[in-house]
Amino acid sequence: MMKHKIKVEEYIGWQINSSSCSFWWDDWLGRGAIANYTSSVSSLNNATVAHFLVDGKWNERKLRQLVPPLLIPSILNTKIQLVQGIKDTTVWKQTEATKFSCTSAWDMCRTKKEHTILNAQIWHKYILFKISFLLWRALRYKLPTNEILAAFEVEPVKCFCCLKQGWDEVDHIFIQGHFAGKNVAQTTIIETLPIVICWNLWKNRCSAKYGGKLPGSWPEVVDCIAK
Repeated sequence: MMKHKIKVEEYIGWQINSSSCSFWWDDWLGRGAIANYTSSVSSLNNATVAHFLVDGKWNERKLRQLVPPLLIPSILNTKIQLVQGIKDTTVWKQTEATKFSCTSAWDMCRTKKEHTILNAQIWHKYILFKISFLLWRALRYKLPTNEILAAFEVEPVKCFCCLKQGWDEVDHIFIQGHFAGKNVAQTTIIETLPIVICWNLWKNRCSAKYGGKLPGSWPEVVDCIAK
């Protein structure tokens, strides 16, 4: 969290109510913390906005004595409407609703990678999450097979899936093993899947035309095919 602290603070603003927020360190002006524009303010300076107000209006003399001249016009043009008894509130600049959300914060901090065809196929919305997650782990060698267990000083073992056993490793299970190598299941699926799809599309059409059934949505058709 500390790694992204400085970056996140740039998106935290303040709405003045009772002028209780920090004058120097909170971004109530909309231009970042005022302390960032001067080197003469100590980190222990906890003066609030209220310290620079007199009867609800800016103390211009005090501002000109302590604040960098560049910021004084912006401060004087900031209208203050004091609401006594209500603390100043934070404003999250990253969303239109100005309310903080973990989603918007994560989206701001994370390093986005380019979308790839492979990832689009793995994380397909019609594929169960547990299946996509399995493949994602397999491609990154993060399954509990010999490759990972070796780091915990666990002795390597033979596989549990083949008649002619090899080592219990990702490449063997999914590529080189007895069943994976023959691709019996893969070949069967590739050969029969178009027929199954056509059958379910036709069945969906006939159910809607003759059976009084409302036209099914695409997810419903996919569900029928999966069954």
